[in-house]
Amino acid sequence: MTSSELRKSFLDFFRERGHTVVPSAPVVPHGDPTLLFTNAGMNQFKDVFLGVGVRDYSRAADTQKCIRVSGKHNDLEEVGHDTYHHTFFEMLGNWSFGDYYKDEAIAWAWELLTKVWGLPAERLHVTVYRSDDGGESDQEAYDIWARQPGLDPGHIHWFGAKDNFWEMGETGPCGPCSEIHYDRTPDFSGGPLVNAGVPEVIEIWNLVFIQYNRRADRGLDPLPAKHVDTGMGFERICAVTQGKASNYDTDVFMPLIEEIGRLSGGTYSGVLEDRTSIAMRVLADHVRTLAFSIADGASPGNAGRGYVLRRLLRRAVKYAYIELGVKEPVLYRLVPVIVRTMGDVFPEVRTQQAYIEKIIKSEEESFGQTIERGIAEFNDRCAEAYGPQIIASGMAQRLHWTEEGVWLHDPPPDGELIEWPRLQQLYTASAVISGADAFFLYDTCGFPLDLTQLLARERGMAVDVEGFNALMAEQKKRGREARKSYAQEAINLKFEGETEFLGYTEHEADASVVAVAGDGIVLDRTPFYAEMGGQLADHGELVIGGERLAVTDVHKVGSAFLHIVDAVEVNAQPGEPAHAEIDIRRRHGIQRNHSATHIVHEALRRVLGSHVQQAGSLVAPDHLRFDFNHFEKIGEEEMRAIEEMTNAKIREAIEVRTEELPIEDARRIPNVKMFFGDKYGSRVRVVTIDPEFSVEFCGGTHVRNTADIGLLKITSEGSIQAGVRRIEAVTGATADQLLFRRYNEIERLMKRLGVADRDLYEKVEQLLEEKRALEKELAQALVAKASGGLDAILSSAVERDGVRIASGRIAAADMDALKAVGDDLRNRLKSGIGMLGADIEGKATLVCVVTDDLVKRFSAGRIVGAAAKLVGGGGGGKPHMATAGGKDVEKLDDALARTPEIVAEFAG
Repeated sequence: MTSSELRKSFLDFFRERGHTVVPSAPVVPHGDPTLLFTNAGMNQFKDVFLGVGVRDYSRAADTQKCIRVSGKHNDLEEVGHDTYHHTFFEMLGNWSFGDYYKDEAIAWAWELLTKVWGLPAERLHVTVYRSDDGGESDQEAYDIWARQPGLDPGHIHWFGAKDNFWEMGETGPCGPCSEIHYDRTPDFSGGPLVNAGVPEVIEIWNLVFIQYNRRADRGLDPLPAKHVDTGMGFERICAVTQGKASNYDTDVFMPLIEEIGRLSGGTYSGVLEDRTSIAMRVLADHVRTLAFSIADGASPGNAGRGYVLRRLLRRAVKYAYIELGVKEPVLYRLVPVIVRTMGDVFPEVRTQQAYIEKIIKSEEESFGQTIERGIAEFNDRCAEAYGPQIIASGMAQRLHWTEEGVWLHDPPPDGELIEWPRLQQLYTASAVISGADAFFLYDTCGFPLDLTQLLARERGMAVDVEGFNALMAEQKKRGREARKSYAQEAINLKFEGETEFLGYTEHEADASVVAVAGDGIVLDRTPFYAEMGGQLADHGELVIGGERLAVTDVHKVGSAFLHIVDAVEVNAQPGEPAHAEIDIRRRHGIQRNHSATHIVHEALRRVLGSHVQQAGSLVAPDHLRFDFNHFEKIGEEEMRAIEEMTNAKIREAIEVRTEELPIEDARRIPNVKMFFGDKYGSRVRVVTIDPEFSVEFCGGTHVRNTADIGLLKITSEGSIQAGVRRIEAVTGATADQLLFRRYNEIERLMKRLGVADRDLYEKVEQLLEEKRALEKELAQALVAKASGGLDAILSSAVERDGVRIASGRIAAADMDALKAVGDDLRNRLKSGIGMLGADIEGKATLVCVVTDDLVKRFSAGRIVGAAAKLVGGGGGGKPHMATAGGKDVEKLDDALARTPEIVAEFAG
């Protein structure tokens, strides 16, 4: 049976038994900020089990997309190294919400496995719950299993709560579960291996019977309605029904593995320890997680689920790069296989295919550059570890390090290669990558520690991980200390009460001083908004004891609002009356920009796609900033559409409604935006700008009507990291001033150039083209003038070991001119090496050229690099031409004069 046939068979079986087949929930649980990813089939029914939600059916079945890469359910490290763990998998499931219970659930499971799918009963084992603390064991489930035809009573096993009691959390719905395991041992002897976590006897289905409510004191109360929640590992049952020892050998994974082999040239043996096969399994697994998470709205980033995805993608790239030798982006090229094999069941991967490929390719390219830079630096560290030993042994004095090993005397291919394994045998002392070097690779080059360790192991070297961790801890400490300090005493303030926030409706208020610490004052009530959620704090004034104190910042410390004041000394005392008043003009500017941010967010989603999610924001009085996940620069037409949609909503003069709701009620609002990682209480504030347009959880302050925003003008758009873009904009009077300034500048240009506004662009283009033509003529004249000095340089050329060497100083306006003359020198040399120098803007600038017949023996980059050291600088480039620069221009002539002896050092 193929995987597609098996999936259909499961759903048809339960559809025939009165179940509603429901679609899979997204792997990004936008309605549940407590989860990074959907990790079980029951996630979409959590509200039903908690008693706060209902469905219009009491029986359901589905195949749910699941991701497990963090927290308690984290299978990442096993993936690729065993046969049955995955970061992405499908979970086949059936549910009863207060309908049928254990009799039907167990009987149907047995019927499907043994009668419909024909699994031999003698290979099936089941488990039931045995109480560990004298409570009630699940004798009911045991008796039902014992009645199933063909099931040996000796194959029914009792296990404790660790394996056979399911709980949603510390409190809430829970109950015993009954697992079904498949015995793969050749002699049917797997009974003792049930729940041992070995591939010989593997769990394939778990039936959970939700019949209790766990109290805070750990006691159990019976639920008024009992539920069934089952989950079967799709990939595992495919392996069982297809007679495969590994999930990866099934038709679920083999199309991906075959494509990986075609793209990499590798051969999949299936052997667990084979490093090529491990890498192929890792790629096949990880690309599924990436494709489905991106299709459902996530993207790689630096926080939350984005960080998990980036880490996962980079783990796959490392395996492709190191184990398969694939140095170009490869994961994105596997997406069409996923679309072909899974697009009918999960159409979102087909509709989002182009977007998925772009995101993955962009991330691969970015990390590929990081790997290249990191390996080059790592080779330098290897040279420092092994190099002195080689030189001290007298084997060679000139060493050239590559990924293959070390080349003695000359660079490849002319030198003598000692490959890494041989190098490890010859030199072992002090072959350690220091903690400082490992930290440099991580911190400066973005090279992950685990990749440094992997490369070090391959080269017989150790890594000082303890030293790395110490430096990492120091960096974190410095970062904490470098952050803005605001009344450290107040951070440690023990304030048992809370500051009542009045700022949603009041701009000033009478209050009492609760505490004073440094330049911070805590009041019992305040209209001042503290900096939170991207919105800057209010400024304003406190009047205490007749003294006016300017408030320059406000921070929330626990439940207290800490008002930072601009004063040499704060004389206020606890209990003293105070009057607090915010800067209302500043607040109005902040409110305009905050409400505009909500509108821009929805406009981005409607123009660019539903994948757009907020990645950060800043709401200031004079501008707004909004970060969001997107894979490419926004085009001019898209930008215009976003701006037009935003201003159209502003002009509609929509009432901005804010209301506080119980969080469970708020979550059920259609299309409500809430953000993973935000900590929500039992009640949340919801801001609505047209129920059909924008509804968000938000604790900030807003305008009463969108017309109060006035006008929005986007001022910039750009990338801040791979897969994350940033828009900046202004509103209200600030936007008006911007447009007035631009209009005035256009008026000045029109008058100066004597054209109408419609002809202004073409006139500027004409002038720029004329300027470019004149600059080109000038550059050519300068190069011709500089080339005129080559005759003297060529006539003074010297010969060393049969190599003609010409060097000298010329006048060049810039590096491009110097390189152009260098090209001319290379052509006129016919055979030889040239070095030219120039004083460009007060810096010593060099170019070295090597003719084609000599590039195998001499590298322009190495020669110019040696010369650059003489002028206090560095450089490099291609074998035939390289450039360098240095600060010591007075040493330029000496460096040029020493060119022949520098070349001689590289002649061997």
